[in-house]
Amino acid sequence: MHSLLPKPLESLPPNSPDLQEAELKDLKTLEQVGLTLAPNLIIPASLEEHFYHLNNLPHQLSKLFARINLKRPDEDDLEDVCKEAQRIIKGHYFLDEIIDMLYTTLQPMPEQVVLRRSGQNGIQTLKGRPSLMALKDIWAKSWEFEVLLERLEKTAEIAIKERPVIIQDAHAKPARSLSHQASQILGQDVMVEATPQGITRIL
Repeated sequence: MHSLLPKPLESLPPNSPDLQEAELKDLKTLEQVGLTLAPNLIIPASLEEHFYHLNNLPHQLSKLFARINLKRPDEDDLEDVCKEAQRIIKGHYFLDEIIDMLYTTLQPMPEQVVLRRSGQNGIQTLKGRPSLMALKDIWAKSWEFEVLLERLEKTAEIAIKERPVIIQDAHAKPARSLSHQASQILGQDVMVEATPQGITRIL
């Protein structure tokens, strides 16, 4: 279970697969050179993978899409199947020990948080059960019609690549001075958002 545990970005080792995400890698770089990050949690990609296999979702989804010609899909049929795929994701549950683990790790976070993928805006919600529902909503977005079409064009497969989810304070604002520092460190023009506790994201 330890590999499924959400962790602060600062505690991720340099070889963590979750740091393959560009924004997380850049945030880690800023932290390593001394810029302060606001409290955050990184839900590892391994938890999404665990959720899929625990609920036998790869088999269910493969069976669902078997009636679609993925090389030349009828878009109306594909859109209907995508909606059903999202219902399947949202309709399954976490093990009690996973729920307890998530609640415990969320306790230090502010009451209002944002859950998001790297480089995306995500969902603003409250910590606790609303965050668990938001997490499944984010996972279900991988099966939205437009997202699946893009995946089919790139890979010719429906299978997803599991990715980490970031949980951060919902009250961050653009920070011009920190953005200038971050741009110099990263060697490219970036805008960062921050709270009084530190940087939350790179735009």
